[in-house]
Amino acid sequence: MEVTLNSTSKIVNLNGTPARIWEGESGSGIKCHAFIVRIAVDKAQDCAEFETDLQEHVPPSIGIDTTYPDNCILAFVDGTGTAQPNNSDNHNSQQ
Repeated sequence: MEVTLNSTSKIVNLNGTPARIWEGESGSGIKCHAFIVRIAVDKAQDCAEFETDLQEHVPPSIGIDTTYPDNCILAFVDGTGTAQPNNSDNHNSQQ
């Protein structure tokens, strides 16, 4: 799967961690949002241009503030489509 993303100026608190919302779309044109907490460049690369580009942000789409409030809780969805709380006990448990 290929997704093209653009960094927005919107930062939310996602499960207690600051995350920037990036907006984009899949190769087939499906619009999506990504919550980026960290991004890295291979240490063998010259990352100066990457770091400069990383400072560029577009305003978020209209409605993003109501879709994603400043404090968000992310839940994992199990194979049945049921949302599970995001904690290490549920996520890592073996059944």
